[in-house]
Amino acid sequence: MKHRLAVVVAVLALVVIALGAYLTSDIRPLPGTTGPLGSDPALQQVHTIGGYIVAVLAIVLGVWALKPAGGFLPILALILALSSIWPLLHAIMSPIFFAAIVVVAVTTSPRWLAGPQRAPVSWPPVRILALLTPLLVVMQIGLGAAFRHNAMGVVSHIMNAFIVIAIVLIAGVFVVKQHPEHPDLKPAALALLITAGIQVLLGFAVYLVLLMAESNNIGLIITGVLHVTNGALTLAASVIFAMQVNRSLIKSSGA
Repeated sequence: MKHRLAVVVAVLALVVIALGAYLTSDIRPLPGTTGPLGSDPALQQVHTIGGYIVAVLAIVLGVWALKPAGGFLPILALILALSSIWPLLHAIMSPIFFAAIVVVAVTTSPRWLAGPQRAPVSWPPVRILALLTPLLVVMQIGLGAAFRHNAMGVVSHIMNAFIVIAIVLIAGVFVVKQHPEHPDLKPAALALLITAGIQVLLGFAVYLVLLMAESNNIGLIITGVLHVTNGALTLAASVIFAMQVNRSLIKSSGA
């Protein structure tokens, strides 16, 4: 029951994130474009109400699940609610909050509760890279949010993207090649590789449309919303990947 509730809350949270991304594209010109867009009060209300519903459900889930990760949900829900008065901080906290819900969904699943399937690690640095990946993804989300909210340029976001995708490819491909039959490691690695790959393509799509568009348009909004939404999925995938790697991989000696 906890697992099902966590999955429902995660889906709702992702919908709210997508709607928020649309609203931040719709209430003003996107960076580098001209031509104002009017906000939709009805959609803003739906976004606000949806956010409150997700926050309440997350608090219930967090109190109910408690261990191993549920205890963080009420705190993150409170921070997320308070951050709504600072749009940039809110844009960064939203995917972190979503990733935390996904963690609860995974750690309350029957497969996780059955215990890890241990596997030897032939290259210890992969554990460090796995832990580093979510931190880099959060940084990338922050840089993207800063650009989206006109707080900085896009160069840092683009440069950091190359670092993130390099780390993801090294760690993800290594895990897939070394553990092709592992029931937890391979799916986690593939999920990260796929979401990160899609994120890079969406990022280039946003930038290309941004360069070609003289004014805000539906193509720019759609690619931007997809980029923000998939960014939340990428962060969640990176966190789960790090958890699975450090849960399943052990030193060859068995220590």
